[in-house]
Amino acid sequence: GLDTAIDESEIPSGADEHWALAEQAFEQRQFGRTRTLYRLFGERHGADERVDNALFRIGVSYLEENRPATALGELNNVQTNHPDGDVADDALFAMANAFYALHACADARSTLQALIRTHTSSPLLPRARTRLREIQRAPRSYCTR
Repeated sequence: GLDTAIDESEIPSGADEHWALAEQAFEQRQFGRTRTLYRLFGERHGADERVDNALFRIGVSYLEENRPATALGELNNVQTNHPDGDVADDALFAMANAFYALHACADARSTLQALIRTHTSSPLLPRARTRLREIQRAPRSYCTR
C-alpha cells in the first residue's frame, strides 16, 4: 500500500505522456505506483491544469484501498489548494464518502451540503442529494460522530 519507488528513467519528460502513465497505473489499480507518478507529476509539471486532478486521484487511490483517513488528508489538499478547480466538487463528494466510512456522519452530511451549496452547476448534485438522504437514514449505531 505504500507509495512505490519508480525508476525515474522510465517516466517520460512530457506532461501528457507522464499523465498517461499515471492514468494507466490507476486503471490497473497499482495504487502505490499511481501515487508516486501523480506526486512526481505535481512536482515536475506544477503549472499544469491537471495538478488538482493528480491530488484528487491520490486521494481516491487511498479510498480504493479502504484507507479513508489518509484519503481525507489528500482530498483536503484539493479543497485547500484548488477550490475553483474542475475536481473540487468530486473531491467534496469523495471526502463525504471517506467521512462516512469513518462513521463521521455529521461531517459527511456537512460536506455534501457544502458541495450542493457551493457547486450549483455540478453534475454530481443528483448523486450528492441521494447520498445525503442515505446518510441521514443511516442507523444511529453506525454514526459515532
